[in-house]
Amino acid sequence: MSYETIDEPFARPPERTDPGVAGDWSDVPVVVTDVDLGELSWQWLESAIIDLAGLSFIEIDHCCMKDVTFVNAERTRVALTASTIEESDLSQLHIDSVTESRLNGVKLVGTDFSEASTRDTEFSGCVLWLANLRMSKFERVAFESCTIDDVDAYGADFVDVGFNDSALSAFSIDRVTATRVDLRGCTSVGLTAIGRLDGFLISEHQLYALAPQLARVAGLTIQVES
Repeated sequence: MSYETIDEPFARPPERTDPGVAGDWSDVPVVVTDVDLGELSWQWLESAIIDLAGLSFIEIDHCCMKDVTFVNAERTRVALTASTIEESDLSQLHIDSVTESRLNGVKLVGTDFSEASTRDTEFSGCVLWLANLRMSKFERVAFESCTIDDVDAYGADFVDVGFNDSALSAFSIDRVTATRVDLRGCTSVGLTAIGRLDGFLISEHQLYALAPQLARVAGLTIQVES
């Protein structure tokens, strides 16, 4: 552990390209399927229910979705590319990848990111509860004003990941590999299964909040003062 003064952003922010011009978009939802594969491209969708029954994989590419719910997605892997998802329910989805996308006010309860790749993406005002991040990779990802509770990130690889104004509770980081992971902006830092914390950055006041957990890892016994 070392004390350092950081004079510049610790984690590099997401890098996103221009999603296109308005004329490229359609407001008519069309899912093109080929046997058990699906594609949803360049669509505006609002207050819609997307039925994924029969699909093993669907790519959602350059779409803007608001108040969208997915059903019958138990066996479907989903890839998001250059898309914006707002105020929607992505609970229980099996995510294959998320690239250059923005998720705002999205419900991610029990969402499975295991072995998924998430890159250049922003999560804003999202709720991740009982989500599975095992063996996933997050690169240049920002969590803004998110609630992250009871999430399993066993063996995940985090590179340039920032948490700002976000609450972490029961966030399991067992065997996580971290490179420039910034926790300074968290409103609470509840980490479990702590092994090593190489690559994480916390503020000085967060160190005191983490002290009981760090003591437990070190095998210290602490006398409670009466």
